[in-house]
Amino acid sequence: MYYKDLKEMLRNETARDWEFEDYVEQLITLRKLEHPASLGIAKQLVSEGARSLTDKQIEVFVNKGLDSDFYAEECRGGHDIPWSEMLDAADNGGWCGRCQWFEAK
Repeated sequence: MYYKDLKEMLRNETARDWEFEDYVEQLITLRKLEHPASLGIAKQLVSEGARSLTDKQIEVFVNKGLDSDFYAEECRGGHDIPWSEMLDAADNGGWCGRCQWFEAK
């Protein structure tokens, strides 16, 4: 998911995206968020949901918090990467699980 699409998803959230929140919680647990404000925003997102964030918080979280070391905008094979695979995809050169499996064959 591209950064601009992620911002729109967070701004327009009508129901909590538990898979995304699990991903953010993993970032917190693994101490991946180095920008101080993004860490506080991530904790708020996990505890209260994206609807609790202001536009400014969304901008800071996406622009300062998400790093290419643990976020890939899309799979190198052109597929969307599920949040549950995002950390693995970033570690594996930007490949989603499906493409990684095909590449290994």
